[in-house]
Amino acid sequence: MWPSNFFNTVIAAAVSFPVYFSLELLYRKAIYPQLSFLKKERKKTMWMVIIVVFVNINLMTLTWTWAFFPSVLFMYLIFLYATIQNTLIYENTQRFSTVII
Repeated sequence: MWPSNFFNTVIAAAVSFPVYFSLELLYRKAIYPQLSFLKKERKKTMWMVIIVVFVNINLMTLTWTWAFFPSVLFMYLIFLYATIQNTLIYENTQRFSTVII
């Protein structure tokens, strides 16, 4: 089943993918290496999940005028779910390419 307006869906995907990609770069290449003082990978993962939730809450706060539209709220929840899943995948593989694919 196609959405009611396919063109708007394509534009939304073109806008949201760079945001998703830049957040993944932030988490995997900037923040995760800074957690090297933690010895166990599971603790790094738990701290990454906490940081991801914190960043998503900040994004929702900064866009509070739009954040309570159902579509925008749903997008934030999808970003949160995908990033947490990618954190769990990254814990096992330690490869950035598997997280993006």
